[in-house]
Amino acid sequence: DTTRAVLAERNGRLIGFVSFELGLDMAKYQPSERKTAMHAIIHEAVVDRQLVGQGIGSRLLTAAVEWIGELGCRDPVDVVAQPLD
Repeated sequence: DTTRAVLAERNGRLIGFVSFELGLDMAKYQPSERKTAMHAIIHEAVVDRQLVGQGIGSRLLTAAVEWIGELGCRDPVDVVAQPLD
């Protein structure tokens, strides 16, 4: 499975996450020299609605992009955000 997630917890409770997938799905949108390079697609960036505005989402996205880089990917694309009920 190529899907990964960065989680944020507070007092044992999930308060947010960012999920991403590694693959070549976006190769057709890349210049020819990048078509065989691994890409990352950020699928979800979610923070508990009551905690929005505290920088949790920004820290989660930063951690996800750093992890993506450590995995050898340089092209995170396609961010979709939604509140966590």
